[in-house]
Amino acid sequence: MEFTIWLSYVTTVLILVITPGPSVLLATANSMKYGSDKAIGTILGDLSANTCQILLASLGLASFVISSAGLFQVIKWC
Repeated sequence: MEFTIWLSYVTTVLILVITPGPSVLLATANSMKYGSDKAIGTILGDLSANTCQILLASLGLASFVISSAGLFQVIKWC
């Protein structure tokens, strides 16, 4: 891999990592509105959802979703 391509990749990843996403913004908003005790529930919910997504993806759910549009709709609604 060329150094310029690698440098572009690393720069893009760093920008994405330091940019807060919707989960961070929701936790921040809940913390300001309800206090830090209530925001912990938001953070734990986000972490558990991320863990479930990682586990399902690692078990091969992605290949089933790609092959079946109906299954994708069911998962999306769940």
